[in-house]
Amino acid sequence: MMAWKIIPLMFGWIEVPKHLLTTGLDAELMIKFLYLGFYLTNGKDRVLIDNGINCRYIVNGKAWAGMYAEGGEHLIFNAFKRINVSLNDIDTVIYTHLHNDHVGNCHLFS
Repeated sequence: MMAWKIIPLMFGWIEVPKHLLTTGLDAELMIKFLYLGFYLTNGKDRVLIDNGINCRYIVNGKAWAGMYAEGGEHLIFNAFKRINVSLNDIDTVIYTHLHNDHVGNCHLFS
C-alpha cells in the first residue's frame, strides 16, 4: 500500500463575528477563517479536495453575510505554484459539499 501525502492549501479567507457560528457567544470577537483545499498524492495519483471561492462571489471585498473576504483564481495559482504542481496534474477533484467557497474554482480543473 502506498502512503498518501496531504498538503493543505490556502485559497482565501473570510472574517466573521464568532457569534454567527456559535450563537450568542463572543459577539464582538472577529475570526478569520481560511478557505482551504487539500492536495493529496501517493506518488502516482493526484487529488484535490475543494478549490475555494471564486472572486465573482466577492463583491466590494465582501462575501457571505457581507463579511470581508478574499478569494479567487490567483490564490489557486499561487498555492499550486508553492507546491510545484500544475493544475493540469490533478487527476481527481473531490468536493466536501457544494457551497461556493468549496467549488468556486471548479472551472479550472478538467
